[in-house]
Amino acid sequence: MLRVLAERHRLAIVSHLYRGEMRVGELAATLGCPVPRVSQHLARLRECGLVAARHDVTTVYYRLSDQRVAHLVDTVLPAAAKVGGDRQPPVTAVPPLPSPPRNPWPGIAAAPPRSDAGK
Repeated sequence: MLRVLAERHRLAIVSHLYRGEMRVGELAATLGCPVPRVSQHLARLRECGLVAARHDVTTVYYRLSDQRVAHLVDTVLPAAAKVGGDRQPPVTAVPPLPSPPRNPWPGIAAAPPRSDAGK
């Protein structure tokens, strides 16, 4: 699953879907990629269970599959930014993530905030 997210376009797609449902054309315009390429990335993300689709007559809306994926995005995006450094230019300017969702695993305490988060 993390290998799929290692591709920068897929990571950008997931980060945009974190904010809500989007159509393929919207994602393609936002990322500056051709629609067929974005569709191929979405198909791979669906195969891994990271993304789900909702059909509305002739339009398909994509979203993150569940809250666990949102939690994964909360963890992976900041780490990818630190590790990636300046090796790859960003696909597009992505605004900061909103506050994290509530704990997706009821009954399990969420990890306390890291003390070095602001560094």
